[in-house]
Amino acid sequence: MNHRIFFLTYFSFLVFFVSGCNKNTADEREENKQQQSVSQETGTTTPVLGEYLFVQASNTDAAPNLHWKDAQGNSVTLSSFTEKLTLVNFWTTWCGPCKMETPDMVEVQNELRNKGVKFLGISADTGPSASEDVREFINHFKLSYPIIIDRDEEIQSAFGNVRAYPTTFLLNKDGKIVSQWIGARPKEFFLSEIEKFL
Repeated sequence: MNHRIFFLTYFSFLVFFVSGCNKNTADEREENKQQQSVSQETGTTTPVLGEYLFVQASNTDAAPNLHWKDAQGNSVTLSSFTEKLTLVNFWTTWCGPCKMETPDMVEVQNELRNKGVKFLGISADTGPSASEDVREFINHFKLSYPIIIDRDEEIQSAFGNVRAYPTTFLLNKDGKIVSQWIGARPKEFFLSEIEKFL
């Protein structure tokens, strides 16, 4: 009997950890927006939080080309940002698996920063408090790689309608998507998979 309870508990945790958070329906998102109180911008800036400008769809098998302004106001494109590899991670501040994955993502970035691997985080948070929520998330997890907010889901749509969080794409130096992972993954998984392309 104890083995059965252990197996069911372990299986439930595994499904939750790997499956990720599904997107809310349009009605649920609207209801969440109405429930959020409008907050004033604090004027503080998080060094890694940039401003999304627009995305260009790709006619090839390459990833769409994002355009954003970094925290210093410089224009950046994903095609110019890419080195050997670029890891693009979609997440939200309200997603449990995203919160579990983020510390590992930070450690992976720290280990690979000198090996030609760049990281870009894309928050799918919406609503009037999105900027504040994302800043708190960045500060809490001590994120040091660029983050942009996809308020209108344009980037998610350009990447093929991201349907769960976290979802992570690995791009090569030509901007081609070489791997995609849906759901949270541990540090060892990312290091092992990325190593295959270095």
